[in-house]
Amino acid sequence: MSLKENLIKKREIEKLALRVLASLKPTDTGVKVNRQAMRQLLSWSQYQRRDERDLELWIKPDEKDSEKFYIIVLDGELKCYHTTIQDVAMRKSPTVKEMVSIRNAIKILNDKDVVVTRSSETLQALKNDLISKLDLRVTRKEVEQIAEDGRQALENRYPDGVIEALELLADLLAWKPAPDSITPDHCRIWGKTGRPDSFGPFVLYAPAKGRLVLSEKSLIVKDPETARLLEGLGNGKENAATEGQKVWPKLCDLIMARHRD
Repeated sequence: MSLKENLIKKREIEKLALRVLASLKPTDTGVKVNRQAMRQLLSWSQYQRRDERDLELWIKPDEKDSEKFYIIVLDGELKCYHTTIQDVAMRKSPTVKEMVSIRNAIKILNDKDVVVTRSSETLQALKNDLISKLDLRVTRKEVEQIAEDGRQALENRYPDGVIEALELLADLLAWKPAPDSITPDHCRIWGKTGRPDSFGPFVLYAPAKGRLVLSEKSLIVKDPETARLLEGLGNGKENAATEGQKVWPKLCDLIMARHRD
């Protein structure tokens, strides 16, 4: 796949992971993991689904030990075990016959010997593994193709295409969306987050006006002047050093400089 396709896939993985993470917060009725989102992530991995008793298990063989597996149980605990399928089934959904065994009872009450990760740790490990499989090597040709898609979208006044290109290029720069407190309602902004309370360089896009600007300034988030400046850049009352279609090649240069370092 191309760099663009892999970046889109990376963003899909990150968005699904955020949905799962949000669902792992305890509530009055316990933890209700977002099964649909987690199931989608698992389906992209080397794990294979297997239903055992009343459990939904996702299983990956251990290449170094043919008798054991890495097993993620899709429930509120989201534990990843390193053991056998039968062992997980007994610990998580024991039969009456299994529970009367003292040895089994000890295993059911204490699973530290077989649990590798749990909850958000399991999610993070899965997310990292999925992203590590993507080819995210940066070449100028592929970066310029993403920028060209954005240039054409801006020329044709197609906001969704402009936003997609900017999101992908911002990803390559490790730029993040600006805080809501300084983002005008009619704008989308991505920039570098550095020391606490600083933001910039940044790129700003105002879809309604088809306005695109790039500033290499670093702003102070809590400075009242910052919100005023960004509002002015968005409505055209303030000017930036780089505007319009000139933004795309500048973004390409910044990306290539970052990935050379």
